[in-house]
Amino acid sequence: MPWVLSALVLTVAFWVLAFCGFDNYPSSRLLALCFAPFGALLRWYLSLYNSKPMCKRFPFFTFLPNVAASCLSCAMEIVGSVVYQDSASAYRHFVMYGQGAVMVGFLGSLSTVSTWVNELDGLSSRRLFWAYRYGLASVIISQLASVFILGMYDAYGSDPLIG
Repeated sequence: MPWVLSALVLTVAFWVLAFCGFDNYPSSRLLALCFAPFGALLRWYLSLYNSKPMCKRFPFFTFLPNVAASCLSCAMEIVGSVVYQDSASAYRHFVMYGQGAVMVGFLGSLSTVSTWVNELDGLSSRRLFWAYRYGLASVIISQLASVFILGMYDAYGSDPLIG
């Protein structure tokens, strides 16, 4: 029971410090700590569906969060480039909330490398082909989706990408 009390105290402290304590870069890292559990919980909840027979050879419900987080990270980069053009104070808030809370916290926990490696290890113990297929599909589809999203914005967006 003491660990529950410690977790609650730390949670409250991180949220209070993130929103009331600082208005700078360290605060964005505290926001990442605040939003990371939500990404991890969503990933864990989705991974429960990998026990279905259709996911035996390809863990789709851990593949989906990886690709979705990659696509959402690209979208956040586009938002950051537009906000950067608007004003310095707006970009500072984007760095805190957009990059700190959403990209590093939520999306970073949604697409963890450790779970991806664990899936690859589990698949390779059954059949090496399944592991290669899952690993290559994850990397290639995420890269293609990222190139598509950023390329479409670069070609048809109103402002150039920065960073």
